[in-house]
Amino acid sequence: MAKASKVASPPAAKPKFCVSKIREVAEIKQCNVKLKNHPLGGEYCPNRDNHLYPIPTGFCSSGWHEGMKARTESGKPAPTCRFYVNCPCDCHTKLNRMYQLAGEERVLVDNSDWKPESTFVMPSLEPLDAVSSIDTGTDTRPVVESPAPGIVPPTVVRTFVPTQSGRLGKGQLEAWVKEVTDVWVVEQERPCTVGYISNEIGRVKGIDPPSQGAIQNVLFRWRDIGFAVLDTTRPMKFTGYTDEGVRLGLDNLKARAKRHQVK
Repeated sequence: MAKASKVASPPAAKPKFCVSKIREVAEIKQCNVKLKNHPLGGEYCPNRDNHLYPIPTGFCSSGWHEGMKARTESGKPAPTCRFYVNCPCDCHTKLNRMYQLAGEERVLVDNSDWKPESTFVMPSLEPLDAVSSIDTGTDTRPVVESPAPGIVPPTVVRTFVPTQSGRLGKGQLEAWVKEVTDVWVVEQERPCTVGYISNEIGRVKGIDPPSQGAIQNVLFRWRDIGFAVLDTTRPMKFTGYTDEGVRLGLDNLKARAKRHQVK
């Protein structure tokens, strides 16, 4: 009786390792952490919070390095770079080496004389609508922030508080979406699909991932006002901010679109 032939099992897929750069004490190395499978497809690095940005932050690009007494062209004190984990500038590597030689724990070195003089409000094409914290879950004290000037658009940051209905405050989901896309434009490790944005919000905020349909509507609004560029092939993806979006910011483009509607 002939023996049954054995069916060769397919070879096991070789594990993949992250090729992003990280700073390990005083050296720039390849991350080399084993990639994990993402529930929505593709792979991700569990060590991505330590990945270096592709380019130095706007602070280091302006010469306002960590540890310096930085000055503006007019001689006023300037803020120095605080992103010593992710900014690839050599100034952070040198300070890492100093702390390593001293055998001390690494901390931010801020020798700048810069102090915020006031809360800066981003110039708008028209006054921002006054809102009620009871009705919308937001306060009315916007502050401009951009962790990577020239790459990430400025943001009018608002503090959201629970509403009486328990639903998200007006604009809260949009703010969360922008937090995810701001990080993505710097790292760009995987396609920024609607599902990816939803899962990132759930992971970062510690909640159930929000509706993908609602996130898609946010992205469509961004595209329509000229703030974002989308790839609408399935699955739909956010592919970046427009040059105008980076320069003017979301609130200015929304205000301009509203003014045009009135006309």
